[in-house]
Amino acid sequence: MLALVLSVSLAGVQWYQTTKFICPAPIEYRLGTIGESFDVTPSEAKAAIAEAADLWEKKVDKDLFIYTEDADFTINFIFDERQEVANAQTNDRDRLDAIAEQNDAFRTQIAQLQNTYESNQATFAAKRDAYDVDLRAYNDRVRQVNDRGGAGRDAFALLEEERISLERISNSLQQEATSLNDLAQQLNNLSNEGNRLIDTYNQEVQAYNSEYGEAHEFTQGDYQGGEINVYKFSDNNELVAVLAHEFGHALGINHIEEPGALMYYLLDDELFDAPTLAASDIAAYQAVCEDQGIAGSIRSIIRQLISQF
Repeated sequence: MLALVLSVSLAGVQWYQTTKFICPAPIEYRLGTIGESFDVTPSEAKAAIAEAADLWEKKVDKDLFIYTEDADFTINFIFDERQEVANAQTNDRDRLDAIAEQNDAFRTQIAQLQNTYESNQATFAAKRDAYDVDLRAYNDRVRQVNDRGGAGRDAFALLEEERISLERISNSLQQEATSLNDLAQQLNNLSNEGNRLIDTYNQEVQAYNSEYGEAHEFTQGDYQGGEINVYKFSDNNELVAVLAHEFGHALGINHIEEPGALMYYLLDDELFDAPTLAASDIAAYQAVCEDQGIAGSIRSIIRQLISQF
């Protein structure tokens, strides 16, 4: 009888040891080491970890992760070449953003110059049309005077005064036409330069996308039984997504075959714009943590008993 009890006990221990990593919630964790080269403070790291935990807890309405300073489960930030690449990517993206801002300012300058040119051109056209009307009227009066055999002194003086005024207007119009041509040439040169800058920017964006835009296997972090290691992140959103992904593994959830899901095995940059759980992530959680029947209940009881010692 004793042998039977021992056999059953040993079998139970072995069963628990092989299944204890299946949804071991709540998981007590703490912040471990942070590599000196990471641009993140302990308080920022803790805030990101808490945000990652909230992604799961708010969706399932359960306390799955508890921060405890003496917990054995640690979350570490380990700096290697992956973060060096991420830093280079951040620098390249910042440089492209700066170029884009310069291009926007340049396009604004061109648009303002275009508006000035069109306004000046409209004003010039109105002045030229008025001058043409006045010139035709003047020429008509001169012909009429000549047809009558010439002008008297007073009439001649008036015509001469009008001629001088028209000549002054003509000279002014010529100067404005020259200024308009210069402005048009300047506008043309700036437009060509703007097009060149846009082409250069587009080429650099293509090079950036070629180097960084592909989906890569999820190597920003990993879960190793008693710890989560973070190797790479470019901003807080990516860090939260990486931590939430590894928290999923800590719950016993494997990779799932749905692009865009948090637990998908390939990294999708769009996920980092707004980290969130997909319906398939929740279904995977439910399959591991809520659909285990009596086995799950037994594991939960054992864990509660162990935590009391």
